Amino acid sequence: MHRETSFLGALFDFSFRSFVTLRIVRFLYAVAVVLLAVGVIAALVGGMATGRNALEMAGFLLFAPIGAFLYLLIIRVSLELMVVIFRIGETQGQILEALRGRGIPPGSSPPG
Repeated sequence: MHRETSFLGALFDFSFRSFVTLRIVRFLYAVAVVLLAVGVIAALVGGMATGRNALEMAGFLLFAPIGAFLYLLIIRVSLELMVVIFRIGETQGQILEALRGRGIPPGSSPPG
């Protein structure tokens, strides 16, 4: 079956049998959330400091959070898509191992 390796073991696995991506995806998402929050705060402060009128400042108050939300949505969907692709690969490997355990060669149809 599949043997769990350490993070460093997976990082230096030149056969690419262990994936690092699934282990760091939470960290990547957290970094994205923090950077977006800092960016929104900077945009709001900068917009308020340079706003010439109330309408311009209201625009910053409205559109900076909406833009950050849309970016966060794109990042989340992209990371989920990446995780799904890796999980499909892992599941396919498990199915292949199970078929080999039953004596069914790769590329042939299972009986039944």
